[in-house]
Amino acid sequence: MIKDLLISFKENFNEKVKNPFLGSYVLVWIVRNWVLIYSLFNFKDDLTLAKRIEYIKTYFSNNEFLPNLFSNILWTFGLLLITYILLNLSRFIVNFSEKRIKPLVYKITDSNSIVLKTEYNRLQSLNEELQKRLELERELRSKVESRHKKLEEAVTENSLFSKESDENNISDVTSILLNKLREEDKLEEFKKTAVNIKEGIYIKNDYKPQELFKQLGLIIYDGSKTSSDKRYKLTQDGEDVFLKSRLI
Repeated sequence: MIKDLLISFKENFNEKVKNPFLGSYVLVWIVRNWVLIYSLFNFKDDLTLAKRIEYIKTYFSNNEFLPNLFSNILWTFGLLLITYILLNLSRFIVNFSEKRIKPLVYKITDSNSIVLKTEYNRLQSLNEELQKRLELERELRSKVESRHKKLEEAVTENSLFSKESDENNISDVTSILLNKLREEDKLEEFKKTAVNIKEGIYIKNDYKPQELFKQLGLIIYDGSKTSSDKRYKLTQDGEDVFLKSRLI
């Protein structure tokens, strides 16, 4: 219990002493009362305790407490003021030397091998800015490439879909034309006519099924004729119908 009390008192005392005002006050009191302190440690050996106490009482009776207290406080504030003025003045001198004079001296005496801190900081900031811009450019490039890839995939998918749709449409048209030829009972006749056209044989003008084949867009006149016949060629629909009719 006593040990804890002493430790607490010591910590409290150290904290108070570290306070700028209290520490300065103690210093002022010691300086202004140095005679008393010096006397306490230099009493003659033949002086009795009563005489020593009497000396201390006489000293304090000649130096009243309240006037002495206020005087010490004023001196303390004065000391603090002077101390902080000197500290800031010294800091001003140091900073002025470090920030103004020293860089100027380096610039004059060794400008090639020594880079000023201000220049170094400027270049470092510029480098950091360039790094940020580079990272941003890489990120944007990555996004653009990703979007380009998605667009290519979409175009490819649409192309495949369009191709399938075209094939389905072609298949549907071919089936319709085949069904029409079956309804008119002209499928076999068309197959014979297609074979003749592929062999370059002319078709007689009085060949009646040719009108149906032309209406359906299966054959087309190619410009060659005689007085009694003409030469025809198969259209793409005609080729598709002929090919599919051979597979049925």
